Parts: sequence; structure tokens; C-alpha cells
Amino acid sequence: MKPQRESIVQRLLKWWRLDGKWTIVSWDVGAGVLVGLGLYFGGKADHRVIPGPAALYVQVALGAAILAVVLTALSILVAFLGEEYIQLLEQSVTVKRAIFPYQVVGFLAACEVLSALMTVTIWNVVPRWVHDMTSAITAGFTTAAVIGTVQIINLTARHGLRRARIPEIRRAARDALVRRKSG
Repeated sequence: MKPQRESIVQRLLKWWRLDGKWTIVSWDVGAGVLVGLGLYFGGKADHRVIPGPAALYVQVALGAAILAVVLTALSILVAFLGEEYIQLLEQSVTVKRAIFPYQVVGFLAACEVLSALMTVTIWNVVPRWVHDMTSAITAGFTTAAVIGTVQIINLTARHGLRRARIPEIRRAARDALVRRKSG
């Protein structure tokens, strides 16, 4: 009997779980959901709340800029990954957990870009409720990606500070070893 292949949905759901825990539930995603819902229901009350296509083009550019920041920050993190730092990460959070926030923010920014492009493309041929819905979804992705970007910038800075402490940790370990041998 052939082993069953995982469906795309199963693979996506597995990707959003890290160490058996759901990891997509965070305050930046929560803020994105709140902004999206607020814009959707605000647009239902008064259509002037919904941004037009010009604002959506700005969101496309913003999403592309966020993707560039995420890629740069991830490159910096990978540059930090010397053998000693990998050992330090494995003992604390694991390398997979250290890289995962970058993947999430990159995914949110890509969804923002695609959502904004789709909304601009269909803007002139869909009813108002679709404007409300797609604009709200795009605003939610934008909010989550912007807040997530601030978080990964701080995360990258913390990794840099930890990486800078490795010589100090190495010296302390060497001194402790010398004291143990002499004592």
C-alpha cells in the first residue's frame, strides 16, 4: 500500500505549527484582524472610509518594502549563524524558532502585496461590498506586516547583541575550566 501524500492544506497547517503549537496567533496578527474588521464595518457605515485605488498602490509599495526589510534582516541573522551561535540558539530557542518570525512577516507582506494588487485589478468591476471586504483584508495584512517588521528589527538587534557576547561567554567558560583544573 502506498503512503498517502499530504494535501496542500495539511502542509500549510503544518507550516503554521512550530513544536506542536500554533504560532500565528500573536498580537501583530491580532491588530491586523482588528484593523481589517474595523475598516470593513466602517466601510459598511460610510463608504468614504474605504481607501481608493491610490491607497492600494501605496500598500503594494509598502508590502514590497517590507519584503526587502525582512530579507535583509534574515540575511543579517544568517550572517550571525556561526558554529558557536548555532549551538547557543539550539540550547535556547532552536534555529527553526529563531528564523520562523521572519518567515511569518515575509508571508504577511506577500499576502498584503497580492491582496492589494487583486483589489486594484478588480476595483472597477465589483460591487461596493467587495471593495469593503478586499480593502479590509489588505489593511489587515498591512497592519500585521508593519508591526511584524518592527518586531523582527528588534529581534535581529537582540540576535546581534547575543552574538556579540559570544567572546565574553567563551572567555568565562575558559576561565571556569582553568579554575576547575587548578582547584
